[in-house]
Amino acid sequence: MLLPVFIGISWLHIITSEGMEISQPAAVVANRHGQATLACDYKVRGSMEDIRFSLLKKIGKKTTEICVVAYSTGYEPAASGNAIRCLGIPAPDIVTFNISGLTVDDTGLYSCKLEVMYPPPYRSTEGSATFLYVPDLTSQCAQSVEPVESKPYDLAFLITFLVMLVYSLLVTCVLIFKRRKRRWDTSLYGHVLQSNCKNYHPYYIQM
Repeated sequence: MLLPVFIGISWLHIITSEGMEISQPAAVVANRHGQATLACDYKVRGSMEDIRFSLLKKIGKKTTEICVVAYSTGYEPAASGNAIRCLGIPAPDIVTFNISGLTVDDTGLYSCKLEVMYPPPYRSTEGSATFLYVPDLTSQCAQSVEPVESKPYDLAFLITFLVMLVYSLLVTCVLIFKRRKRRWDTSLYGHVLQSNCKNYHPYYIQM
C-alpha cells in the first residue's frame, strides 16, 4: 500500500527539482550597520514567467521564512520584510538580496529557495546554506572605551620605582661632586707647591 505512495512522492520530487539549481556562498559577514548582501545564482531549464524567491533561516530542524521576493521575467526589484528588510534585485541568472536591520541574534544559516509558480508544473529547489555572521559591535565598542582600573600593587610599584630613581640620582650627584672636589684640591695643592718652588732662593753662608 505505502510503496506506490512513496514511489509517487519520490517521482514528483524528481520532476519538480529536475533542471533547477541554486548556488550561494559559504559565508557572508554583515557590516557595522547591520547590512549584508547575499547573492544566489540559479539555473532553470524550461520556461518560467512567475518566480518566487524566499530567504530561509535554519535553526536546527526548524526553517523560518525571513523574506520573500516574487517577480516576473521583467526582473523588477522588490522589497519585503519587517524587522529584517530585504531588497531583492533579480536578474536572468542571479538574485541579490540586500538585507538590512540585522542584529547579532540574526547570526545563523540562511538558504535561498526558488519556486517557479507559472507555467505549470510547479517546481522548487533550495540552495545550500550560507553562514551569515553579524558581529556584536556594541559590546566591542564598550570594551574598547572601558577605563583601565588602577590596581593597588601597580601604584605601590610605581611609588617604589620613583623613590629608587630619586635616591639613585642623589647618590650619583654626591659622587660626582666629591670627585670634582678632590680634583680641585689636588690641582690647588700642586699650584701652591709650584709657586713656592719658584720663589725659593738658596742661602749661602760664607766662612
